[in-house]
This record gives sequence, C-alpha cells and structure tokens, in this order.
Amino acid sequence: MRSAVLRYGIPAVVLLGIVVPALVLAPRLPDPIAVHWSWTGVPDGHAAWWLVTAGAAAVWCVAWVAVARTTSAAPGVYGLGGILVAAHSAGLWANAGVPSWTQARPVDWAIALGVLGVGLVAIAAGWWLAPAKPAETTASGPVPSAGLGAGEQAVWSGTAHNLALVAIAPLAAGLAAVLGSTHLWLAGLLVAVVALVFSSVRVLVGPAGVRVRIGLLGRPRRTLAYDEIAEARADRIVPLAYGGWGWRRRPGRSAVVIRGGDGLVLRLRSGGAFVVTVDDAHTAAGLVNDYVARHRSPAG
Repeated sequence: MRSAVLRYGIPAVVLLGIVVPALVLAPRLPDPIAVHWSWTGVPDGHAAWWLVTAGAAAVWCVAWVAVARTTSAAPGVYGLGGILVAAHSAGLWANAGVPSWTQARPVDWAIALGVLGVGLVAIAAGWWLAPAKPAETTASGPVPSAGLGAGEQAVWSGTAHNLALVAIAPLAAGLAAVLGSTHLWLAGLLVAVVALVFSSVRVLVGPAGVRVRIGLLGRPRRTLAYDEIAEARADRIVPLAYGGWGWRRRPGRSAVVIRGGDGLVLRLRSGGAFVVTVDDAHTAAGLVNDYVARHRSPAG
C-alpha cells in the first residue's frame, strides 16, 4: 500500500497541484501571462498560461518516469515536485486579476525563498517516507564465482545509463527557450550538459582491481585493489535508499547510483561498503571474488 502511494499517489497529487490552480484561475489571467521577472521584480517575459502549465506538467511527468522503476522516488524528486507546484502557483497568483502581463505583481525574494522552502520541506518528506536503510544484500550463502582457474586472467567491463535523466534537461532547456527567458535557457543548457556528462558509469574488473569511471569524461573515478575487498555480491539497488542519484556518501559506505536496479556491492575489509549500479552485476561479483580469493592465497 505504501509503495503504491509513493509510486502513484504522490505524483498524481503533484500533477493536480500544477494543473488545477491554472484551470481555476484561467478566467482571471491575462493572455499572455508574465513568466519571468527581472532582479528588481519587474516582469520581462511572457507566454500563454496553458503553455506554461503544460511545460511544468511535462517536466514533472518526465522526472517521475526517471524513477518509475524503483518502489519510490528519491527525495530530490519530491523537492522538484514541491518547487514546481509552489513556483507555478506563485506565478499564477502574480498574474491573477491584472489586465496585462506587464502589470503582474512583483515576484520578490520573499516569494523566491518561500518556493525554496516548499522544496526543502518536500525533500524532508521524502527522507521521512524513505526506507530506513539501503536494500543491500544480506545473503549468507556462498559468494558468487566466475570459475576463474589457476593462472587464468580475465577482464569484465559493464556500464549503466540513465537516459531519462538526460531527457529532463533538454526538455527544460527547450521550454525555457520557448518562454523567451535567457536566464532560464542558459540554466537549462547547463543542466543538460551536466546530466549528459554524469548520466553513465563504466565498471572494469581486471587483474589490477575494480575501476569505476563516471560519465563521458571518466571522472570522477575510483579504483579498489583486491586487498581492500572482503567479498562481492550483486543486489537490486534503490536510489532512494542512498539519497538519490550520483556519488552518494554515508557513514561507512559510498555508492555510485546512476539508476535503480542491478548493482555491484563490494564489502570492504575496513567494514564499509562500496556500491555501484551496473548491468550484469552478478558476473562482475563472481570475477571480483575469484580475484580476491587469489590474492589471499599463499601463491598470490
């Protein structure tokens, strides 16, 4: 029941929070409405109210599709939903009852801070609704093995991608361009570039250790030697359990989370853990365990 509420109930509420106020206030809105204000609070950009509403709803739907494979959303997505609802409602309020978009009420720092506050509250709600701990494997059976024979060498390479994450940024940039706001367009373009660079991960398992490289540039990166690793297993990773996507750090463990699903869990000899989402993690875990066993044997 709780999973259904998180997956379907909350996104529906956010979508209604975007669409319903626009429909209610539509008779009192000028055509077009103000959609951007200068630093002094003067309206300097406009668009049709239905276009703004459709754009905000589309951004939210694409964002939710990005996490639809998991049982719930990351706190950051809750924050995005809260900001979309608050910012859209504030913009509608500023335009309601005025004859022209140029006479829209000023949007000052108090309103901006209020919108940010709603986003922070939504993020806090996401943490409160989140599972108490990551869904890491607790299996006590034999660790997986790739069957690497004595004297044999093998290399495994795997990747993970989050194409939905990339799709959000171009959509936002395109919407900002349509709305005619240079500031929003540049911000959307920056987000698009960052998303493209950091929306993939590559894992290499070989004789020298486990190497993790993030994004098109391969940075940041991390290499773990086999004398650091106790064992490896494959598990299903839920981004929410680690606080969302990216390189996440929590006491005793760190994780590179690009998307939900298959992931490699490395138990470290220090007592911590390193987690990375990657396709075919079971094969990677087996090869890691074979190399770990070889490094522990007297023959090396």
